Amino acid sequence: MHVRNSHFAAFIDAFTPNTFIMVVLADGNVSPAATLMNIRSARKHFEALEAKDTNDREDLKFILPLLE
Repeated sequence: MHVRNSHFAAFIDAFTPNTFIMVVLADGNVSPAATLMNIRSARKHFEALEAKDTNDREDLKFILPLLE
C-alpha cells in the first residue's frame, strides 16, 4: 500500500512473516516501483537473518551477553 502527496510518499508492506515495514520519503515524486524493489531486496536479507539460529550467529555472540 502506498500514499503520497506533493510533500511525501509512504509505503507499507509485509516484510517478513512476523513484521511489516513502513518507509516514508520526503520526496512525494519518488517512483513507487523503485521503492518497492528496494523493499523486496531488503526483505530477502532479513528473511535469511530470521531463518538462522541466533546461537549460531558469530556477530550476535558479543551482543547477547550485554542484553542479559
